[in-house]
Amino acid sequence: LYGHGSLAQALSYSQDMKLAHYMKIPPRQVLVYQTVGIVISVIVQTCLFFWLIDRIPHMCRPEGYPWVCRSTNLVYSASVIWNLIGPLKVFGEGSPYSPLLWGFLFGLVLPVPVYLLQRRFPRITWLKHVYIPVILSGIVGLPPMPPIDFPMWFLFGFVFNFIIHRYWNPWWQKYNFTLSAGLDSGLALSGIFQFMVLAQNGLKLNWWGNQVDRQCPLSSKPWIT
Repeated sequence: LYGHGSLAQALSYSQDMKLAHYMKIPPRQVLVYQTVGIVISVIVQTCLFFWLIDRIPHMCRPEGYPWVCRSTNLVYSASVIWNLIGPLKVFGEGSPYSPLLWGFLFGLVLPVPVYLLQRRFPRITWLKHVYIPVILSGIVGLPPMPPIDFPMWFLFGFVFNFIIHRYWNPWWQKYNFTLSAGLDSGLALSGIFQFMVLAQNGLKLNWWGNQVDRQCPLSSKPWIT
């Protein structure tokens, strides 16, 4: 668990440094910003965590929806699988999840036909943008996510990074990254607003997105029981 967390944070930091390099931001300034941000986020998240535990009943439990802590439960389940139960009983021969081991072979073989198609049809431009490792790495975030997240990510990515990038490229170059940062900030601010203004005063927005009985019943069930 600690090894995975350290590795994930190191990769995230490397991605930020690479993006800053492309944007001509000095590495020392990036390091200072990252350090300050980490210190502030640790203090804020720790205080907020204990505050939420005291204020929200049944938090991180199914009856506490929507505060069900999907990512936290995923990390806990992974810790139990890899440490308490052991990978041999979960993925070994005769276990219910042993077919998942074929994923190692598929991950090794899948890039080969894509590479051959790119060499065979060099004029098909969209083939140049097919990267199997990126596609497979995106699936890692699928288990804790609600079913609506991935279709929305694909829709926004297709609209802004394909349609607008192709037909309104000057606008894309000038505003796309600013829009991305604005959407992320707007999501965080809207969550804070809804909780502090609505939830704290006993008000609730009733729509299909936050009603458990109108969502897919299989989204909260394990794949194999």
